[in-house]
Amino acid sequence: MKPNQFTYLFYAIAIILILFLFIATLENAFFWDTVQLGSLHANFYYENNFSEFLLPKRIDSGHIPAFGIYIASAWKVFGRTLLVSHLAMLPFILGLFWQVHKLVSYFFKDNHKGIVFLLLLIDTVLLGQITLVSPDVPLLMFFFMAFNFILTDKKKLLSLTIIFLFLTSMRGMMISFCLLFIDIWLNVELTKKYKQSFLNLVKRSFIYLPALFVFIGFSLWHYTIKGWIGYHDDSPWAASFKTVGFNGFAKNIGVYIWRLLDFGKIVPVLVAVILGSIYLKKYWSILKGRILVIALLIFVLLFPINMMWATGLLAHRYLLPVTMLFSLSASYFLMNSSLSLVLKRGIIMVWITVTVSGHFWIYPDKIAQGWDSSLAHLPYYNLQKEAIQYFDDNQIELEQVETFFPSQGAIDFFFLNGDQRIIDGYEGKRKYVIYSNINNLSDEEYNYIHSSAYTLIETLESNRVFIKIFKKVLK
Repeated sequence: MKPNQFTYLFYAIAIILILFLFIATLENAFFWDTVQLGSLHANFYYENNFSEFLLPKRIDSGHIPAFGIYIASAWKVFGRTLLVSHLAMLPFILGLFWQVHKLVSYFFKDNHKGIVFLLLLIDTVLLGQITLVSPDVPLLMFFFMAFNFILTDKKKLLSLTIIFLFLTSMRGMMISFCLLFIDIWLNVELTKKYKQSFLNLVKRSFIYLPALFVFIGFSLWHYTIKGWIGYHDDSPWAASFKTVGFNGFAKNIGVYIWRLLDFGKIVPVLVAVILGSIYLKKYWSILKGRILVIALLIFVLLFPINMMWATGLLAHRYLLPVTMLFSLSASYFLMNSSLSLVLKRGIIMVWITVTVSGHFWIYPDKIAQGWDSSLAHLPYYNLQKEAIQYFDDNQIELEQVETFFPSQGAIDFFFLNGDQRIIDGYEGKRKYVIYSNINNLSDEEYNYIHSSAYTLIETLESNRVFIKIFKKVLK
């Protein structure tokens, strides 16, 4: 094959792979945080016919609920089904293809574009999110779009894209903050004349002001009505915002590094760090190399700042912009290194192999795992249905059953099937407990349900994902 043919082949492999994965998971239920951010938010607007904008306190995540409104709008037009929910993500997936293509075209030669496009899009966490009705897919698309507009200095389009980032989530705001530093470094002329430099900065900041005004306006309105911004003490996720001390901060640094390496992402991180260190002088002498070095450093150091102070904000999907920049930078450093062609190809093969292996990384029960961040969770959907069917077959009312995050709640909120029965969160008071290795629970809760206080009565398992049903021992 000629180089151009290989480029087209790699493009085709990446696009076909993701579209096949997307089509194969069109009927999957809402899962993990998408139950909250997709289903619960959208159901509120759908049921109230958009008569209210601010969410009820129990499901209010604190940020502008644009994603829930979008999904509810799709339901109103096409019907409230899982199929419609997933299809609503297709424009963002196609937009992601386009923006990654534009980014790759900016940084790479024609004969490298295809393989880099593939390396970026096989990211484990990204593939996990593409199977979900997830706000992180549009978030990533808008991130790449904004980066592209900074590189091409398209001010008006950049300003509009920053607004969309702000509308997507609070992390979109943090992405915009990091992009602002890249934008200033790349597009603002700073001279020894401080007044002129200040005026240049102010002029450039106008691009970001509309999004900031949207956020401030929403926050003031929200605070006026609700009395809080961001989160409140009674929210289900309040524990994740609990402030950590010095030891907790040090632990979070370790968790942060682990998240960057987890699920097979260790290769692009190591390639970026090692080659970036060895050939730094060479890359710094080229504008595109300098851009990637600066962008990577800004995101690695600044993006997690608002996550490190809390106990539970370092989820894998939260760090997608950082890991994707590692992949982009590693690709550039590798392609522009002095390594032999054979060694480059060998590194790429190892990269692909280890990345694919990430979908099979399943940790022991007591180690927290980001199940929404790889394809390892896919068997859970059928197991979830089988568990509900078990109780129906044995004529056990679901009022007698408890479970853990993310499996608790009304069945309808997962499957959009009209089944209003509820499986409550675990309190240790009901006769039956559903436990899966995808669940989040404390070590104390885990030890208790596996103690003599409960008897295991059913195990459902598929590809190392399992659901166990326990019955409480009556004394």
